[in-house]
Amino acid sequence: MNIAPGIYALTGFLLAATFAVTGGWTLQEFCWSTWLAGLMYAAFCVISGALHTIVASGSLKSAVEKHIPWLSKVSPAVFLLVTAVLILAITPVILYIYAFLFSIYGALLSFFAEMEPHEYFGRNGFINSDFYTPVGYLLAAFWPMALGTLIANWRDFVHVSPWKRMFVPAHSEMIRIHIMVLVMPFIAMLAWALFGDSYHSVAIVLLMGVFYLLSGKKAPE
Repeated sequence: MNIAPGIYALTGFLLAATFAVTGGWTLQEFCWSTWLAGLMYAAFCVISGALHTIVASGSLKSAVEKHIPWLSKVSPAVFLLVTAVLILAITPVILYIYAFLFSIYGALLSFFAEMEPHEYFGRNGFINSDFYTPVGYLLAAFWPMALGTLIANWRDFVHVSPWKRMFVPAHSEMIRIHIMVLVMPFIAMLAWALFGDSYHSVAIVLLMGVFYLLSGKKAPE
């Protein structure tokens, strides 16, 4: 049995959970930390996929030639140049699309998980922000969650084919977000019933367990 994926997910979980408990994160802060983790995961998938495509242009050329025979007349150097130009043009567009999608999630989150500072994460704050300033704030405050997610999902940045890698977040993060939305109220209520006013840390650790359990799934090839 291959236990490596579980080890990396456990490492990410322990890193994030340790900082969450010792830092006294609230459930609202946990919600925003998962938002940040998803955003960083998407960005790393896109950027690593783009770099991999450029570096592996030689094998890509051979694969494409099977479907477009006339490309065999194009020199590897020219193919590399064209591939690099196309990738450098497409990558910012994909990153912008993910940023736009996460900005929608962020606007919704600012209603259901409003937190300080309100000029960034309040109901009228995030939607009127420049997006990047709140992201910078979250990175400084909740980097363990983002780093833990990257550790838990490192296989996605290596083993998934470059083109699929760029679109993995659109599928995996949607599923993970919906599952978290479904389980969060039940776990929070259970933790509150058992631990009273100190339920935040317990609920967050349990929710992180779910989050990183989903991260430990085998990456699609």
